[in-house]
Amino acid sequence: MVTHTFLPKFIGGRENHVYYLSKELIRKGFDVCVFTNSWNNHVSFETYDGIPTCRFPFVSVRVRSNNDEIPYRITNPSVFIKLMQTYSPDIVHAHDYRHFTSDLAAIYSRIYNKPFLLTIHGFFYKTGSLFKAVMAAYDKTLGKLSLKTANKIICVSNQLAQQRILKDFRSKIVVVPNGVPFDLMPLQLKNYDYFKQRFGIRRKMILAVGRLTYQKGFQYLIKAYRMIMENGDESQLCIVGPEADYGSELKRLAGDTDSIIFTGSLPVDELKQAYNSADLFVLSSLSEGCPLTLLEAMSFGKPVIATSVGMIPDVIQDRVNGIRIPPGDSEYLAKTIKEVLFDDCLAKRMGEKAKARSTELWAEFISQTKQIYGTLLGEVN
Repeated sequence: MVTHTFLPKFIGGRENHVYYLSKELIRKGFDVCVFTNSWNNHVSFETYDGIPTCRFPFVSVRVRSNNDEIPYRITNPSVFIKLMQTYSPDIVHAHDYRHFTSDLAAIYSRIYNKPFLLTIHGFFYKTGSLFKAVMAAYDKTLGKLSLKTANKIICVSNQLAQQRILKDFRSKIVVVPNGVPFDLMPLQLKNYDYFKQRFGIRRKMILAVGRLTYQKGFQYLIKAYRMIMENGDESQLCIVGPEADYGSELKRLAGDTDSIIFTGSLPVDELKQAYNSADLFVLSSLSEGCPLTLLEAMSFGKPVIATSVGMIPDVIQDRVNGIRIPPGDSEYLAKTIKEVLFDDCLAKRMGEKAKARSTELWAEFISQTKQIYGTLLGEVN
């Protein structure tokens, strides 16, 4: 597995995806090693929660996009290739496009004739002439090399698979929606009030998880929640996720109130406690692939409300295992939140169906991934 960031310091959808997949493959008898950037200035080999992990140093170059700076992590190619030679994998599985580690994985695979699999979790788009110029140059050089080298390209949603940048590589693309383990919630999570007690939440808790970016649509969720507050609703909104370029604007929209709580980034165990304590999970994104946060909430048996973007319409059957809403519609979101929070029968029924659907998705995800590995190795039964 090759990913430019990984747990525990970096927590996000891609990092958790690699973690869940690696754990399951190891459980099924595969030898797995995660190659990733380090936060130290030296190479280290360690085991993270049972997963062999090789970390190597990088230099961060920041590309400006209007008022935002986007880090691009550059690794020493010779160090990376020597480390890969030491491990000598049968398959190289890289995660995400427009990352230097994925490009180096493609170069290694090309040199040493190894099967190369590239999973695309999403495309990041920013405004700004410099950013667009840099990405255009990248797409014609390193990006094209990685896509050409890939034996198979996994896209986590049909929407991603239809992106113009992939039009010359359609024959390689396989759509495999994300999954999370059905046993995500360990038995020791018995105190359902732990998270609420820690953050002073005394009412029903609406949970949202993600980086504080414009694309995540938290601004529409905050507006919806403020509409609910005007009617004296007994609930609190908790937004879990690391700071990003839109964080200050979101906090301005929230205003000075203890009813909207920003926790910042949380360790994995505390994030599980957040899911465990939530009464409702809301995903308000303007665009997505197949968001792991939604699947994680479903695996905890929580009622969910999610925007109809990316793979979500294929995951959520409206008013069966969740409710789909149009992106950017705060008024409709407010109405839907109130409906779920104050209809216990609806919430319970959707939560049970959500957990069942999450279990199905995980089984499908692992089955399809193993089949792709088998195809690359010529071992499909």
